[in-house]
Amino acid sequence: MNPFTTITATDAQTNFGPHEYSPYPTLDTDVVVSVTFLSGQTTKVGSAYSTDGEVDAGETIIINDTGKSWSGGEIIIAAQTADAVNGVTISAGDIVTLEVIDRKNTEACFRADRLIAVNADSDYSLELIFLPHTNSTTTNDTIIIAFPYSEGVTFREISELIYQYANANLGKGGVVTLVDDVNPENSVLKNIEGCYIEMAS
Repeated sequence: MNPFTTITATDAQTNFGPHEYSPYPTLDTDVVVSVTFLSGQTTKVGSAYSTDGEVDAGETIIINDTGKSWSGGEIIIAAQTADAVNGVTISAGDIVTLEVIDRKNTEACFRADRLIAVNADSDYSLELIFLPHTNSTTTNDTIIIAFPYSEGVTFREISELIYQYANANLGKGGVVTLVDDVNPENSVLKNIEGCYIEMAS
């Protein structure tokens, strides 16, 4: 999932994202879910959002934690017919926004001389593998970078950039911002769909 994703509903759906190339998140509480309604309607939302269930055209609500869940790699918004308090009725044209919350496992800085491999994780992602920051002998520190399917082109491009920047400051110190989901213009990799960090235990 891109850290900030908008999806326009095509029908009365309840399941949204993430894309198959997304390596995260894993809990519904990792994501802020909001809904912007195409048109004003009655009996549209539960009492947690509106005392009479009505919404106006263009109105946006944030789904509370009780009104969403995580299953099968998707955020599920409770239907208003199933949950009269926390549920929402989604209609075609309504816009659902999913925003990953910055927290542990979303930010880290690694020494380039501890990079040991760049591996293809799937058709939509790759792994940067670093020597562990702990004394672990079984796991490494890993960054998973997700990107759109491109028949391997993006993987090659990213691998070459990593090689270039990992050696650019050799012996000079300094920090290179390789990936920044929140401010992509400040990072080397600008066209990715997201990243996830797995630290060795």
